[in-house]
Amino acid sequence: MVKDILAVFPDARVSSGYVRIRCPYHKDGKEKRPSMSILLEDRGSMTAGTCHCFACGKVVSISELFDFLGVEHNFDPAISRQIKPKVVTLTTTQTLYKPQLPFRFSPYLAQRGIGEEVQKRFKIYEKDNRVYMPVFDRDGKYLYVNSRCTDRKQFYVEGGAVKTLWGIEEIDFSRPIVVCEGQVDAMSFWELGMQAVATLGVGNIRALNAIKTATNIIILAFDGDEAGRQATKRAAKLLGSFRCRYIEFPEGKDINDLLVEMKNKEKVLKYVRENIHELRT
Repeated sequence: MVKDILAVFPDARVSSGYVRIRCPYHKDGKEKRPSMSILLEDRGSMTAGTCHCFACGKVVSISELFDFLGVEHNFDPAISRQIKPKVVTLTTTQTLYKPQLPFRFSPYLAQRGIGEEVQKRFKIYEKDNRVYMPVFDRDGKYLYVNSRCTDRKQFYVEGGAVKTLWGIEEIDFSRPIVVCEGQVDAMSFWELGMQAVATLGVGNIRALNAIKTATNIIILAFDGDEAGRQATKRAAKLLGSFRCRYIEFPEGKDINDLLVEMKNKEKVLKYVRENIHELRT
């Protein structure tokens, strides 16, 4: 796939798991910075071959992209733009609150630098090569569960779930709040002693309405790619850029990557403190 893309977009930027190109769907056709990503492997609910422009929002399959450009290709036209996440159902007619849910230590998360104390705080439960990460509302009422496999990159969500802001039940609105994309990243900040929430995807920025009444600064910690940069802009606009800061990560890295690679919480915390910046207005 990469060779085909480079033949059409010779200035494409190849990264781990995706290729970045200038979006051909922009009306003026003169995009200066590449903003469209083409996935080279399945990622979350997106399948390999999905093309997503984080500037104009266009989402197509790679076969649709090449058809649009009038370029001959051998890509399967049946490749879908997105695949639905597999569903795990933990339905119950009983209203449950956080203290009522069980906890089961996750060796997988421990390998990712998330210790037992943080796991227990968020009622993590690992069983049969799957880590379950429940989602609660502000009052601690159980809403649904997300999970992921420990032996392959496959994610699951409970049937009928509506994305909300993960971790909101633990937040003190008078203290600084870190905002991440994923649950593991948010737990990584808790491991560092910084309270954090997760939007559960860069497309769910509206969930941050739940912390608009916070009285302290908000630190935006999305991934260091184009999608993360665009999410940072949208979040700052919603929350108020005057009270937002952002953490600058290396390209393609997130806080959990640093936690795993550095293997030292004090070093990671030092990096975080040295890379918190005010938003450029």
